[in-house]
Amino acid sequence: MINSVLGILVSIATWSAPQPMYSAGLIVIYGNQNLVEANAIFRDYDLSRYPNRCGISAISPAQLGKVAWVRIPGGGWIGPCGVIDAVARADAYRAIYETREIAEVTWDMAAALGFTNGGQWGQIFFGLCPPIDGIHTQGQEWSDYAVPELYAPPLVIDYDASEPHRSFYPYPIQQRPTVCPNA
Repeated sequence: MINSVLGILVSIATWSAPQPMYSAGLIVIYGNQNLVEANAIFRDYDLSRYPNRCGISAISPAQLGKVAWVRIPGGGWIGPCGVIDAVARADAYRAIYETREIAEVTWDMAAALGFTNGGQWGQIFFGLCPPIDGIHTQGQEWSDYAVPELYAPPLVIDYDASEPHRSFYPYPIQQRPTVCPNA
């Protein structure tokens, strides 16, 4: 693992590049519901309107506050979930370029997705409702999202680590979930 040996720190621009609206990659276990609750409270996000108080961690901090749905290919979408956290900048190189992560989920959500250890290749969709074949979603046709993208923003390394660190506070306003047809 080159990241572990060299301690690669990606630039703020690389770390905060938005994830594609529909992407594929590794979904990994984040922790238990207490971690989700603590991060939601820290960012003043309200999980009470999400089924099972669903919260996830995205990879990019640009996704904070958004509504997200996850699934294993061939399975149904699980969500809506609030994006309450993002990968740490110090871990971004490994998460984005080595393991190809797209989301971190709780133990319970991992079990619902069908895995109990490590991670599983899956998909994430950022939007109020998940795409459903043949149905307009947020003004777009499903065919616009037919092929999930890999999340791989242009890699810029911060060699001297002196780049000014942008604060994400105040955190983005949280999107509220909605009732979705066939979800």
